[in-house]
Amino acid sequence: MQMTTSPNANQLVTPKHMVKFYGVAPSTLWRWIKEGHVPEPIRIGRRTYWEWGVIEQHLKRLRQQAN
Repeated sequence: MQMTTSPNANQLVTPKHMVKFYGVAPSTLWRWIKEGHVPEPIRIGRRTYWEWGVIEQHLKRLRQQAN
């Protein structure tokens, strides 16, 4: 799944997209998940995804806490 624009809220994004979005190594993404800095992904079969709306809500909460 190649993203040229921001995904919509209901779209599922892959770990590859999340790594690119955050600009971190895959190991950092998984560490952040384990430490609770990034929402847990959902698993469909053997694949891992995040619902983009959940990520947007998480970022919004982080921005509010920073203010």
